Amino acid sequence: MRKKRFHKIGGYAILFTFLSLPFWGGPEPSNTIEAPSERHFSPGNALPSIDWSKPDGSCTTKVPLGGGYYRDEKSIFVQGEETNYFELNGVDVNSFKLLSYDDTRDVKDKLSYVDTRYAKDKHRIYCNSRVLNSVTYTSFTVVAENYAHDEHRVFYSCEEIPLAHASSFHSLGWDFAADELHIFHRGEPLLEADVGSFRVLNAHFATDERHVFLGGEVLEHADPESFQVYNTSRKKSWVNTQKQGWAQGKRGVYFLESLVIQKAARTVRPLGRGFAVIDATVYCEDKLDAELDGETLREVSEESFYVADKSGVYYQGFSDCHTYDQLEGADPESFEVLVHHLEADVAKDKHQLYLGPSRMKAPRVHLPSFESISWSKYRDRTQVYRLEWFDGPFVLKVVEDAGPDDLRAYKTEQEYRCRKKERKP
Repeated sequence: MRKKRFHKIGGYAILFTFLSLPFWGGPEPSNTIEAPSERHFSPGNALPSIDWSKPDGSCTTKVPLGGGYYRDEKSIFVQGEETNYFELNGVDVNSFKLLSYDDTRDVKDKLSYVDTRYAKDKHRIYCNSRVLNSVTYTSFTVVAENYAHDEHRVFYSCEEIPLAHASSFHSLGWDFAADELHIFHRGEPLLEADVGSFRVLNAHFATDERHVFLGGEVLEHADPESFQVYNTSRKKSWVNTQKQGWAQGKRGVYFLESLVIQKAARTVRPLGRGFAVIDATVYCEDKLDAELDGETLREVSEESFYVADKSGVYYQGFSDCHTYDQLEGADPESFEVLVHHLEADVAKDKHQLYLGPSRMKAPRVHLPSFESISWSKYRDRTQVYRLEWFDGPFVLKVVEDAGPDDLRAYKTEQEYRCRKKERKP
């Protein structure tokens, strides 16, 4: 086995740090007054979940609405810091709904880090955990993931954009938008941009007749006429956004602001997680990686934390591509990801199960038939299994008295037990 040349990934510290952040990001809105109540629920193992226990031990199911909002029979909850869920005050539960936007080019998928943060009930408009009191209710419209406006004002992530004209405001895709006089990126005007020739290329790059833009900044010395990108997918995921950081122009190949090679490349194959294969040579962001085989390097699945070449399987987690582990004994030919999750990927090969960079602690399973039902729920031809974590490593456990089909409709063993209890006369 190839000797590991990078640092060992130390548990899930990076991941838990990520999950402890507010999902909506950005500054706190200043034009709002409604504060969340003190009451909150914790999902137990630091993962967003729809099935929690009430203080009395009985069952409750909270349905995710998107954008960090959840509901049960009586209340609306919004995700706050440190994975706590706060109850919103004064909400009309029956009429509460997430506001969407009409953009058929965008792909909604389960791995999105954020969804539209705007919602309403029959009386008010909400953004995250607060009420937008300054807006006109009847004309309020969401035009993109973070952009919205009424007849007078334009907002980005709950904050009003002073220069924007609501009457001509429209989304250009990703975090770019425009009105008749300005181009905006994440709510900030791009003063150098020419409105008439401005063209968005992907999540990172845009051009006008004189400039190449990387987000809200001009990419110095880049040639807009020759500049091209290699991924334009609208799929919202961290991996896909990383792939879109690779581009090429007259000066050479770029990864974001870095000029990786100063010559034209015949082929550029972005792989996500900061990797790309350029003319059969592997690059990790702006550095050459001589350890991996460029001819055979591939993503095991599109969103997974794993890559593989002819010699082995490698795991990155939330680390950048400079830090990865080779999985001991993993077979690259039969290796497959069963389910991807922000917590850790679950995978198998013909020999064993894997959780992230390590072998999974598990009972004996029938590997050929072993499959995922959800990230925490699995089955083979005879048993149902639950992936559990309580102040220690994750462990796969058999769900007693449950056959392979019993848990298909349930997200957790707890919910299965509750529903089973409820069905008893």
